[in-house]
Amino acid sequence: MEERAAWVHGAWHRDWHDGRFGWWWNVGPSWYFYTQPVYPYPQPPPPSPFPQAPPGRWSKVPTAIIVIACFYLLGGAMTMLYVFLPFPGFIAGFILSPVASRVLYLTMGLASLALGAGLLRLDNRARLGVYALMALGLVNVAVMLTPWGHARFLEYNTQLYERMHLGGMAAMTSNLYSGPILIFSLLFGVVLSGVVVWILQHHRAAFVRDQAAG
Repeated sequence: MEERAAWVHGAWHRDWHDGRFGWWWNVGPSWYFYTQPVYPYPQPPPPSPFPQAPPGRWSKVPTAIIVIACFYLLGGAMTMLYVFLPFPGFIAGFILSPVASRVLYLTMGLASLALGAGLLRLDNRARLGVYALMALGLVNVAVMLTPWGHARFLEYNTQLYERMHLGGMAAMTSNLYSGPILIFSLLFGVVLSGVVVWILQHHRAAFVRDQAAG
């Protein structure tokens, strides 16, 4: 009778537990997985707690986190290629020298690779690192919306195409990066960054839980 009383006074939770997202019936220290809730409570005897076997490495990582991590890994690998190309660097309105540009691309490439790998390991430091990188991106956006920052970006764009031996395209792309098109592009980037931050914040429990288990 005591076991039944404890069972009927359990509670439904729709959350991550043991590396799996779904509906969980919580009774004291025990959690039982269900594909959907049954009200007022599921009928006893209860099923065996899930999982019966230790979950695999990837079963702990939410799909959305895997997608974000892959983008960081791919972006980091592509950024590393810029270290070997004579392209100028641009940050917060400043056009960097060739040496400083290579240092910037190397740093950003390694950071992106580290963040991608960290997200796949559900390392909470990687989640916080993404927030920091997003904050840096917002600083760039704020600078580029100023007249000085916009002018510097157009100058950077001209130098970039000259280094690519496509100087004739600089004027054409400068028109594209003027006015509403630039604002739309920047706002789109802000919205996309916001979606990434929301996903990481939504799944923060997966990071904290995994880190505590480690």
